[in-house]
Amino acid sequence: QYFFMNKNWSNQFYKQNEEVFLNEIKKVKFSSILPSDKITKTFIENITASQICVLGETHGILENVQVYFDIIKLGGFTAVGLEWDRKLEKVLYKYIKTGKLDFKTIQDSPDGRITAGHFVLFRELVEQGYVKRVFCFDQWDKNWDKRDLNMAKNIESKLKKNKKTLIITGLTHVQNSPKFGDETHVSVVDHLQKKHPKLVVAKISFKSGYYQNFGK
Repeated sequence: QYFFMNKNWSNQFYKQNEEVFLNEIKKVKFSSILPSDKITKTFIENITASQICVLGETHGILENVQVYFDIIKLGGFTAVGLEWDRKLEKVLYKYIKTGKLDFKTIQDSPDGRITAGHFVLFRELVEQGYVKRVFCFDQWDKNWDKRDLNMAKNIESKLKKNKKTLIITGLTHVQNSPKFGDETHVSVVDHLQKKHPKLVVAKISFKSGYYQNFGK
């Protein structure tokens, strides 16, 4: 269910990969993985203490969407923001409404943030009435700080008053003042906290396993 495309792979693999991806979509099934105990109850209470929760993930982990399945349903999040290119919002909604995927629009995604499970998850949650709105907020810029500022602005433009919103993004973007080498940067969360000081920041952390991210 990972989606990964290494541009160094053969053209033959490119041609075959759409069929593989669509077949994986057919295999995806969701079920609750969080136990019904006090720990889960406390966790859900914590992440819903504000109308906005920013959730950090490691891109490319198959089980990420299984965690979202529980968090969205148990937390009552009716809006979800994804760190996908904004142009893919129409692609995702087309799949949600029709079950048809414009594969060419995602075939060059390199880091595992787009999986078969994402398409199945949001179609299912929208059809069941849990999620009312899904939006994409990534806006690429080679300058990291400009990109995070743009993403924060895009998120702000999508927020609705009194609507519980879950923002899903990479782990670095939920850090305060992340450092790369000797340079300190301003993250998505840094920007959002200026207007929403009570927003909740959470991270998904797995103790073991594998991930697919830029071929690693």
